[in-house]
Amino acid sequence: NRKKNFIDDETIVVFTGAGTSGYIGDMLEKYLNAGKERINFVSYYTTEIVSNPKLLLNNKKILLVSFARSGNSPESIETINLCNQYSKNVEHLIITCNDEGILYQEYSEDSILLPKETNDQGFAMTNSFSSMMIIAAKIFDLQFDIVDVSKKAKKLYDVFPYEKITNSNFENIIYLSNTENIGLLKELTLKCMELTNGKIGCYCEQFLNFRHGPKSLITKKSLIIGITSTDTLTKKYEKDLYQELIEDENRPLIVTLGQNQKESLISCQIDAEGFSRALITIPVCQQIAVNQSLKFNLNPDNPSPSGSVNRVVKGVKIYKEKIC
Repeated sequence: NRKKNFIDDETIVVFTGAGTSGYIGDMLEKYLNAGKERINFVSYYTTEIVSNPKLLLNNKKILLVSFARSGNSPESIETINLCNQYSKNVEHLIITCNDEGILYQEYSEDSILLPKETNDQGFAMTNSFSSMMIIAAKIFDLQFDIVDVSKKAKKLYDVFPYEKITNSNFENIIYLSNTENIGLLKELTLKCMELTNGKIGCYCEQFLNFRHGPKSLITKKSLIIGITSTDTLTKKYEKDLYQELIEDENRPLIVTLGQNQKESLISCQIDAEGFSRALITIPVCQQIAVNQSLKFNLNPDNPSPSGSVNRVVKGVKIYKEKIC
């Protein structure tokens, strides 16, 4: 309540995190601003703020919402420090999964600690991603029925024919959706890259923008996963692109999540709209990435045994500047 009372017409709610945690903010920003007269929500990655704080902060009245699975990433810690320095009127809300993390230890009064089960022990943040996003969506009154979403997500996950994808031997994967879901698509792309240790080329784009260059990625060995919309206008543009892909000489494999698309390799109807529909698709797409990891004889919990990438980023040097 103290945080909510802080918010007025002058307040900017800044969602921040890095990698997976940053993509949570990208999702919430779009859905929370939809239909509003004034944009109150923005998403900046901690990596952006740390490298250019003067551009992004500038003495605004800010509620900084930090998503942090571990709470130990150097950019997450420095972002809070910089926000305190550059913004004279700032409150913090930290959503974390780790009670032993630096952020929770130092800012417990400003933190929401999620259950320990959300603190993923595997490499990829599959559980913490959806858990942190859901709790933040509820805090800021985004309307959806989590019980209904959970039931429908489980139903889709249980009946989805994963073997069709596994047996298709695709060489790259392209995720498409509408504008609101770009944050989700970035996360799904990252998951597939992480869990296959970069062996699968991945890309994501908004449906209509796909023609403007990215379509050149398509081969007959491409897999396209489209998360469709229920909006009448948006669906028309989606339908046109699907028809174009089907008629392409390099016709790709197509998976459609959201509505029936008869020309697709797999087509799944989802009886939900907007944010709920996006949430329902997450477990299936994460499982697709896990299956590909196993297909390459990798350990999904540790797909990069060389240590070139890590659960908590390493090698980041924080530089300090004097504030004039």
